Amino acid sequence: MITNKELINNYLISLKDRIFKILPLFEEENDGLFKYIDSLSHEMCGLQNLVVVLNNNYLYLSVLGTLESLLDEAVSSDYDLKMVRSDVFRCMTCIDKLLDGDKQ
Repeated sequence: MITNKELINNYLISLKDRIFKILPLFEEENDGLFKYIDSLSHEMCGLQNLVVVLNNNYLYLSVLGTLESLLDEAVSSDYDLKMVRSDVFRCMTCIDKLLDGDKQ
């Protein structure tokens, strides 16, 4: 089990950047969009079992669930870019709250 707070925080900061990358991929209608989101979601599922503080954390689960919804949007020909943008920023807010939780 990983318990090093600095390592976890560095991962969360990296995760936030990687989630933000989803926006331009949608806007460009990038062919690798589905694979990118699926890979990120898969990684997060695996990490949940390694990092004690993320296991069953509602914010982490919210990000993971939203990514799964974005997968559905990625295969839709008529996705709503405003909704995608909102989902991406909601994920980033959840990650910010996870990072701030360490300071409380």
